[in-house]
Amino acid sequence: MEINKAIPLLTLFFFSISAVVGQVIRRPITDCTPQFYVFKENGKYGVKNAESDKVTAAAKYSSISLCLTYNGKFGKAKKNGKWAVIDKTGEPTTRFIFNHIEAVPEDYSESFLMASPAVGQWVLIGSSGKPVSEKTYHEIVGSPLSMFEVRRHKLWGVLDTTGAELIPLNYDDVTFLSSGAYAVQKNDKYGILFTNEGDDIPIVFESVKKVKKGFAAYQNSYYKLFTEKGHELGIEELEQISHYGNIYHDDEILVKKHGKYGLISIDSGWIVPARYDNIQDYLDYHIVMLDSLYGVYSKEGQLIFPAKYDSYRRSNKDFIVEMKGKMGVIGEDGNELIPVKYDQLIRLVNPRPHGLNYTYGVLQDNSWVLAFPDGKLVDSLHFSQLKQIDNKLIIATRGEQKYIGEFDGKKFKFYYNFPLDDCGSLYLWTDTYTFRKEDKVGIINFNQPIGNLPGSIVHQAAFDSIYYDENNRHLITVKKDKLGIMNRQGKIILPCEYDEVVAVRRGDVATHHYLIVRNEEEELKIAANGTIERMDKTNK
Repeated sequence: MEINKAIPLLTLFFFSISAVVGQVIRRPITDCTPQFYVFKENGKYGVKNAESDKVTAAAKYSSISLCLTYNGKFGKAKKNGKWAVIDKTGEPTTRFIFNHIEAVPEDYSESFLMASPAVGQWVLIGSSGKPVSEKTYHEIVGSPLSMFEVRRHKLWGVLDTTGAELIPLNYDDVTFLSSGAYAVQKNDKYGILFTNEGDDIPIVFESVKKVKKGFAAYQNSYYKLFTEKGHELGIEELEQISHYGNIYHDDEILVKKHGKYGLISIDSGWIVPARYDNIQDYLDYHIVMLDSLYGVYSKEGQLIFPAKYDSYRRSNKDFIVEMKGKMGVIGEDGNELIPVKYDQLIRLVNPRPHGLNYTYGVLQDNSWVLAFPDGKLVDSLHFSQLKQIDNKLIIATRGEQKYIGEFDGKKFKFYYNFPLDDCGSLYLWTDTYTFRKEDKVGIINFNQPIGNLPGSIVHQAAFDSIYYDENNRHLITVKKDKLGIMNRQGKIILPCEYDEVVAVRRGDVATHHYLIVRNEEEELKIAANGTIERMDKTNK
């Protein structure tokens, strides 16, 4: 484990001041001290209150910098060749005895500084603006939770905000791992020491690191796992460990043991045994592979189905699986909803509002049969073709007849001999669809039944094709390569006499969208409400 303690170059807030003697320069500092500003008078610098213009620190410094800390609490000023810490009003909080004053590198507390009373030596300036102790260090680096990694000569330790040495300066290196836990190095060996409650991990390992809710230590080609309090899990011979899933929210750690992969949680131990060639995170499940076959575990480690399927596909909370050319459905509880024996299987209608299960079509003996979410087959209905239109309707073919099928959550209702050859969904147009009859396309609405028919014809099949515009306000009709406009109620706004239709967006408000329709003779603007405005083609 190589740890670089070099202090990074800090970008501090310094401000240019005019050299004209006697000129008062009022200039905002930064957002960290908006109520104070630096002024210059007779070649010296001071600080004023921005609101009252009252002097808070007289112009007596040869140099001044505010906002050394991120929260703007402290800065520095120079007088007689030495520096002191000043508060944001410009008043000193220390004596003018320091050669340098800088922000602590990586100071997560936002209000600490380090000051150099002698060459190569630093003291820690605390949140009061004064040194936390008289001890000096050769290097100070901030750690999260207001801790400080410090070095004296070649040895490192850890301070708290009071200057107490929580980890004595006895180590070749110290690195923050997590709350209260530090990796320490001594004579090329590593361990973990705790500044709060926890059992120290001995300094005998080749490397140590943080993993999810615990730690890993490497020695003699194997890893050991420890909890956040330093307790060993007692799982031996782990050849490899790595993060898995979401590193911030998922507890699992991917491990390799005896050449196979498994999953371990620091809190609960084994989740998936180490017996697989590969493991992948998939939403609320673990997908396992063995000899190129797939299986699934729940997040809690329950085996849903073993690794024996050639392929799988998630279907809400169920799984469509395939084995040796046959297909079926397995539920999230591991039960076989539809036996894995069908030549083809397609997902059809979703009968529940929240999408928990689907109804399927299965192919057996060259005939399609409907299968409900519980696996029950509708053996009385056999079709040569099945096609899903959307999450409500399917179209079924038997012989020369085509049927429209609806599902009300309990059973299918079919409308026989409906006068169409095909049907297609219009994106976001609820209950309104295109239908094809004798190679022409029209519009039908299944929310407006007439008699014993499931829907009403919004417009007869008279076009070569129909599609919606980008604004989802109108339908574009096509006939013999000419374009027209129709609204969703089937009213023709413009006949198919135009060469081009362009959807125009103005901002993000839908009512600002419109269509431009052109041919050789004219150019028209179609508003969202269907009104037509003739445009001058010479001044587009």
